[in-house]
Order: sequence, then structure tokens, then C-alpha cells
Amino acid sequence: MRWLTLLLSLLWVGFYFAFRQREAWMDAICRALVRPWHRWMGRAADFLPFSLAECLGWGGGLLALWALVRLVRLAARRPRDWRALNRWALTVGSVGALLFALFCLLWGVYYYAPSFSAQSGLEARPVSAAELESVTRYFVSLCNDYAERVPRDSEGLYAGDEAAIFAHSPALYREVSERFPCLAGEELHAKPIGGSLILSYVNCTGFFCPYTAEANVNTHMPLTLLPATIAHELAHQRGVAAEDEANFVAVLASLENGQEDYVYSAAVMAYIYLGNALCKADSARWAAVYATLSDAVRRDLGAHNAYWDRFDQPVKEVSDRVYTAFLRTYGDDRGLQSYGACVDLLVAYYGETARNYEIDP
Repeated sequence: MRWLTLLLSLLWVGFYFAFRQREAWMDAICRALVRPWHRWMGRAADFLPFSLAECLGWGGGLLALWALVRLVRLAARRPRDWRALNRWALTVGSVGALLFALFCLLWGVYYYAPSFSAQSGLEARPVSAAELESVTRYFVSLCNDYAERVPRDSEGLYAGDEAAIFAHSPALYREVSERFPCLAGEELHAKPIGGSLILSYVNCTGFFCPYTAEANVNTHMPLTLLPATIAHELAHQRGVAAEDEANFVAVLASLENGQEDYVYSAAVMAYIYLGNALCKADSARWAAVYATLSDAVRRDLGAHNAYWDRFDQPVKEVSDRVYTAFLRTYGDDRGLQSYGACVDLLVAYYGETARNYEIDP
């Protein structure tokens, strides 16, 4: 069974890397295997009030530790039991190959199937500084407006009800999936991660687990971007693989849904990406737009930045390099910079709305 598992896993991995550029084949695999699995497994895991992915992660860590102890004990035997050592190596190799093969199947194929842009007909294009400024101003207006509608604590910081935010997550994509059928999917809950502090140390706000089809979210970070992060991970759950597209879809779904916590959080997230791009393109335009942010929004942004500054440590640099390598493995040569590419989609989609807002705010 070990040899068979290893052989089949390597055969699939070889097939995947040899033929992943064939979009029609990857799309067929998505429709026939991946999406049905995510629908079925997502429904099964949704009944659990906790993250099955996190439980499996801790269990896997304990098994890995046990395997390491087992290796040390086998290596220390005199005379060495080479047969047992070979069996250990084969077991570890077959399990590792199986997990990687399943990852390529349940997630990797999404990178080479038709993207959200291709399925929706939305086309990202290069934008001018003037267009960028116009859309950034529009999202600043949304930030300022909804900053006054959402709850705040005694220090003036956003203080949404975390439980209510998670409870609303299954309904988040109802409206946008009617406009874009490619985003249709099961109405599932996002899952909070108990070990969220560990995620913060590795610079992770959340992750989608393709094995359990769960959208998992870091709840240790400030609440301001929690709803938008939930929307982002749910975009992955609905088959949007690229990070830039998932960011755009998160903003789109949150604004279409209209729930105030999600609209405010998504507007702030959109402003961060748009503002960073505008600052690089024209710092004077950015300064003028930034001056129009309300004090409430600035306080939330300040708390967000202060939190993540605490984790600016070597482990963060290592995790960034690992994730960059991971993205490049799946053909994304922009690495972590791919997050900024959502700006083009935001400008393309909200450009006309922003122009109309300037004429009649």
C-alpha cells in the first residue's frame, strides 16, 4: 500500500506539472472533481463549530513529532534495523507525496483553470494616476460614511460584534453570485482559528484549506479588516485562486451585500490597496486624498498598522519568502506583489461609479 500510494501520487503530480497549462483539462478536472469535493466536504465541515482544518493541523503536527521520535529511536538501535528504517522512510515519503498530490488536485488546478476575470468578463487594464485618484476618493467617501455607522469602543476604534460577523458570512455572496454566476457556491460559515496568534507571527490573516474546504480566519488581529478577510477567504472557497482577484471579489461581494460591518471593512481594505498604489504613482495626489480621511478611519488604520508592526520579525521574513516561493510554484512570478494587482480591477469596475460620484456626490 505504501508503494502504491507513492506511485499513484507521483504519477498524478507528474501529470499535473506536465499538463497544467492546458486550461480546458484543468477546467474539466475542477468541474468533475474539485468543485464537487469542496461542496460536499464544505457542507460536512460546516456543521462543526470549530475549524476541522486546525484540528487536523495540530494532529498532523503531533504525528510528525511522533515520526521524528520514532526515527531517532530506530537510528539509535545497535545493530541498526535497516528494514525498519526503510519502512519508516517509505511511510513518510508516501504520506508526504499523497498530501502534496491532493494539494495539487484540490487547489493547484484552480490556478490554471479559467480565472474569475475570464469567467466574469471583467478585464483589468493599466490605469492612469487620475483614474486611480478618482476611485481612491470614492472609497475614502465610503470609509468616512460607514465609519460613522459601525459600532465603536471608548477609544473610538471599530468594535464590531465578532460572533455576528461570522454568523453573517454564509449570506455574504448571495447578491454578487446572482450577478456573477461563477461565484455561486454553498452558503458556508467562515471559521475562526483558535491559534490565531501563531498566524500573526507568520504574517497570515487567514487561509483556505482545500482538504476540508474551510475558510479559516485569524481573529487575533484588529477587527477592522476581519470582515473583509472573511470575504477574501470565502472567495477562495468559491474557486477564486489568485490573491489579487480574491481581494477584488471580497470588496465586490461585501459592497453588494450591503451589511454595514462588511461594507466598512471592505472599503478600508480597498483604500489600503488603492492608496498604496496612488502613493507610488503620485505622492502629491495621495497626500491630498489622505487628508480627506476622517479621524475615525485614521484611528482604525493606525491600530491596524501598530498591531502588525509588532510581528515584524525574522519569522515573518521567512514566511514571506516561503509564500512567495509557493506562489511562483503555481506560475505567479509577481510573488507577494500580486496582492497589489487588485487595484486594476477596482479601477476598471468602480471607475464609472467614482466619476459619477465626483459629479454628484
